[in-house]
Amino acid sequence: MRSIESKLTINWRPPLTADWNKYDDRLMKAAERGDVEKISSVLAKKGVNPTKLDVEGRSA
Repeated sequence: MRSIESKLTINWRPPLTADWNKYDDRLMKAAERGDVEKISSVLAKKGVNPTKLDVEGRSA
């Protein structure tokens, strides 16, 4: 019999920190490509959070 802890961790998903926007998408794509200049320019936008999680629980 599996413990309660193992049952909970199987179904656990990280929470989304906020609504995803176009800048979050641009930041994620730039990070995936390793485009440092694009990452810097997107991070200069007000309110962009590089630790925001996407629907798969990944961050830039």
